[in-house]
Amino acid sequence: MLFPSPLAIRTLVATLAGLTALTSGCTPPDAPGSQPPPAVPVLAEKKEALAEVSLARINVGGPSVTDAQGRTWSEDLGFVAGRTLQFTGDVKGTTEDVLYNSAREGMAHYRVWLGGNRGVFRVKLLLVEPTESPGARVFQVKVNGQIYLPQVDIAKAVGTRTAYQAVFDVPVPSGNLEMDFLPLEGLALLSAIEVSSVSWQPLGDPRGQLYIRGDVTLPQVAMDTTMRPYVAHLERTGFYSNENILRVERWDGDLSSSPWNGSWTALDVPGGTPAPITRTQSFAFIVDGSGAPVVAHDEFFSSYALNVSRWSGNAWEPLGPPQKADGYGSWADETSQVLARGSDGQPILAFLAHSFSDSSLVVRHWTGSAWESYPSAQGLPTNDHLSSLSLASHPAGGPVLAWMEFGFEPSLTRVLRVAHWTGGGWVMLSDAGLPITPGSTVDAPKVYVSNAGVIFVAWNQYNPPGTANEGSEIRVARWNNGAWVALGGGVSIQRKAVEQPRMFADSSGRVTLLWAEMTGAPGAPGNPLYLRKWNGTTWATVGGSATPVAVTPDGYFSLAPDKRGLPLLTWPGTHQGKSVAHVQVLNP
Repeated sequence: MLFPSPLAIRTLVATLAGLTALTSGCTPPDAPGSQPPPAVPVLAEKKEALAEVSLARINVGGPSVTDAQGRTWSEDLGFVAGRTLQFTGDVKGTTEDVLYNSAREGMAHYRVWLGGNRGVFRVKLLLVEPTESPGARVFQVKVNGQIYLPQVDIAKAVGTRTAYQAVFDVPVPSGNLEMDFLPLEGLALLSAIEVSSVSWQPLGDPRGQLYIRGDVTLPQVAMDTTMRPYVAHLERTGFYSNENILRVERWDGDLSSSPWNGSWTALDVPGGTPAPITRTQSFAFIVDGSGAPVVAHDEFFSSYALNVSRWSGNAWEPLGPPQKADGYGSWADETSQVLARGSDGQPILAFLAHSFSDSSLVVRHWTGSAWESYPSAQGLPTNDHLSSLSLASHPAGGPVLAWMEFGFEPSLTRVLRVAHWTGGGWVMLSDAGLPITPGSTVDAPKVYVSNAGVIFVAWNQYNPPGTANEGSEIRVARWNNGAWVALGGGVSIQRKAVEQPRMFADSSGRVTLLWAEMTGAPGAPGNPLYLRKWNGTTWATVGGSATPVAVTPDGYFSLAPDKRGLPLLTWPGTHQGKSVAHVQVLNP
């Protein structure tokens, strides 16, 4: 029966805030429970307004029912432990009393089968508190090992006999949804589960382990000039780095509509012709103007030079000799290589050269037959320790660089530098002063140049204890007529942003930003990835989700715009017990 107040139903949109205090000492209750049946019915009701398609509905604790909208909810299944409860009487704030008049109490686990579907799914838990007062029933919900609801107290939120919904989005790589219910006070209680597909969907099967069985890491995505995606990653096949294999794959399929249809084609065949790139520990990756993938990679047996290879159509071929810094001798260490596609379609290569006493930044452009250096004496540093190099290409010609510079004499300093080659020399854009909070520490810069020639830079900023916005956050600024303009304030969920952020911008200057955060939760499976877009005034959610779009176990991930200008991302994870690279696209 409908209660007159429109505020009776409360929706909890879960974030990962405050997880540490809630995870200590919590263990699932011991109970063997029922064995789940082989499958949950896959439903296909389209909700245009929410861009969702329901995949599963379960009437927890009760039989199969039809709700007031004519939708079918399956009988209770997929649970481990607990007992069923049946209620009578009205439930305030809903017309769907039939879904709230049954429940399962004290369950430890629920498995929801999604018909083999993978992607990001919207989970809606329907709850009602029949009798308990606030604080008497408090529990936590984990999904696929990650905490999504740190503390559920239905009575505190809405009182008794009132409909309550908890809604959150979950990346699901395996085709199953595994939910754990951990009691903090009293017993957990649940009335119904609905799982819907949302805007995010996988692009093809997870990548990796087609030939070997090793850990997948360093996934990267790059687009050719037609906006066809290529992905690359390392497969660590054994204990020694000389067993690593660099794998590159091309998406072959329809790019004209959403969702994309097609499959991945590998550009390497271990043990045959063409031979794969092996014995590498790190690499950079682009697709040049001819549509040929190019990688800059080190070699396990020699960390003192970089190799650049280009795909010829049937083999990886060297693009010039191994690259070393001029004047550093044979023992200089070339690291932090990055690539960009120049305005002429040819690769631009940048890397850091370190000797025992100093370091320098090297930038070169492939002319079509040889590597040609940009003059490094005109403004680019030497003698300081350099790190976190990032590279982009300006459409008017010339590279744009961002990096960290550490000075040890006379005092320890950390400076974020941004430089642009304008044809006659290097212009140090960072001399204009980036909008960095005084007293804060910065790291991990990332530079991006839009097709309109607008330069953006993002960085990780750590605000020390006792200062405003204490903790780690991402900052973004735009270069505008000789000055830097901040895009809002810091972007963070828990003030625990980590790793180098990724971003791109559309023609109107709207930046899409992807970053990772530390969970701080014991036993957490990895770092959640968050996506936001600058709408001109604030950092808004993308695809309607405030919760993570993925979880990366080792902090590596990559982002690029697809043909429609929407985000496409890749990150390492697992699938059916194997280490893989996931590729995911937004299909609004």
